[in-house]
Amino acid sequence: MAVNSALARTIAGFVIAPVVPGALIAAAMLALGEREDAQSVVMTNLIFGYPIAFLFGLPIHALLLRNRWTSWPAYAASGAALGAFLYVTLPLLIEALMLMQGVDAGGHVTFSPSVLPVAIACAAAAAISFWLIVRPDRHRST
Repeated sequence: MAVNSALARTIAGFVIAPVVPGALIAAAMLALGEREDAQSVVMTNLIFGYPIAFLFGLPIHALLLRNRWTSWPAYAASGAALGAFLYVTLPLLIEALMLMQGVDAGGHVTFSPSVLPVAIACAAAAAISFWLIVRPDRHRST
């Protein structure tokens, strides 16, 4: 694969993949007639998806490439692990941000463990989407 083609595919992957989980959830919500909530899901996905992709996804992608773990299961597992990690740590981050603004949440920011599988599935879907676009398994080692 030419370097320019690999770079273009990687850029496309980082542009498209972060939107996939929100788009899938929004499509399901639209099918159920939840128009307003679907728009909120897409907006939330845009707000969080791109920063997560660049702060976490880019280093994970570089690590996977460096170690030649370029199969889709490696990307899916990495995405799933990232989704679980973020879902578990996000309440702590929210409380820390609230404390920085002078608001004491008193440990009341929690997420339901029943939603953890959805977070894992969403992150894995984004990672698999990225893999399908970039196809790192086809990169030539230099």
